[in-house]
Amino acid sequence: MTRTHRLALSVVLIASLLLGLSASIYAKEITLRFWAIGDRMQAELLEKIFSDFTKEHPNIKVQLTMNAEWEDHYQKTLIAVAGGTPPDIIRSKDFWVPEFASRGAIEDLDKWVAADPSMEIVPEEFWPVRWEQSSYQGKLYSLPWTTFTQLFFYNEELFENAGIGGPPDTWEELRLYALKTTDVDNKQWGTCLYTYDRVGPPMTEFWEILLMQAGGSMMNADATEFTFASEAGVEALTHQLDMIYKDGSMMPPEFASLTQPIERGKIAMWYSGPWLFNSLPAQFPDLRWKAALMPENKSRATYATGNNLVMMSGSKNKEAAWELLKFMFRAEYDFEWNALGGYLPSRRSNLDIAPFTTDPNWMVAKAQFMRDDTVPRPYPLGFNEIHNKIAAWLQKAYLNRVSPAEALRAAQDEANQLLKTLNQ
Repeated sequence: MTRTHRLALSVVLIASLLLGLSASIYAKEITLRFWAIGDRMQAELLEKIFSDFTKEHPNIKVQLTMNAEWEDHYQKTLIAVAGGTPPDIIRSKDFWVPEFASRGAIEDLDKWVAADPSMEIVPEEFWPVRWEQSSYQGKLYSLPWTTFTQLFFYNEELFENAGIGGPPDTWEELRLYALKTTDVDNKQWGTCLYTYDRVGPPMTEFWEILLMQAGGSMMNADATEFTFASEAGVEALTHQLDMIYKDGSMMPPEFASLTQPIERGKIAMWYSGPWLFNSLPAQFPDLRWKAALMPENKSRATYATGNNLVMMSGSKNKEAAWELLKFMFRAEYDFEWNALGGYLPSRRSNLDIAPFTTDPNWMVAKAQFMRDDTVPRPYPLGFNEIHNKIAAWLQKAYLNRVSPAEALRAAQDEANQLLKTLNQ
């Protein structure tokens, strides 16, 4: 039997299952296990969506598990897959998709899309970059659930106290404003790193963004080699280190254990994402802040990225899980989840609806996302493991143990060796 015949047979079988849902699903009660990560507001919104789903499918219940952190969520998923007891659906980082797909841990969704006559999920309705990040080797293995770029934020009160009228437009202004808003005696700094100790993709991401703004790139055009140990890479890392050790305007490592310095009004500028648009007002209503475009060097580059939903290949209830995926990707739930959860919608049409067209911060997020220098992050196979290596060397530089050039040369050598090993 040829591969084409096997695929056609699979489509026929799935179509038969879908047409027989009344017999296979509704005749007995099923509980789907959905694993995610998020704050209380997001958990409550998911429970509301699941309640709406159960009203349409009374015999399908959804059990929500909210894991503590992304790293915890990832490790628990790997353990569950290895133990043969995975959840049915998980909220996934986009860069997990190649990892899970290459291991056969998540379901190829192309055959489900092809077999379902009620399907409303078509590539044209979603942002091309996010649809691409939902696939692996040309096959759809996930659906784009959130969309965002990293953004720049500033504390309005600290700016006013320093006599600064608005956000920095360039790296030079960023450095100047950081000096003006630093008061070390009051444990207040102009800016901060995202982390000094979470070695992995969270540590590398903001340096990567600065690398791109300086004119460099993480990898070559076909993503077969890391190229970040460049003049631009050194410039980006030196920019950060100078603010820590020369200017004293970036919160240093000895104070990294301070609790919520941004939320307590002790940081004047920082990089984060649009999930703060809802969480900060809810949790810290007295904090005055605004979002802004990335300060410019050679560009204002940042990454277009997001989270996806995947069906685990080990699910015992795939027909029901597919029904839930379709339900969650209806236009109204894409809008509701992202507007309240703190993300840009994944359906392109929803970006033309308030608050994305009326709220100043969302308009900044939209403008940053739509820029030509907002690009996808390269996701080679072994992304997590490779970025752990890179982050370990960045950490040594941040702790002033090696020079920027030494750190990046060593990190690039180790990254390329690991990339070669993992892709043999």
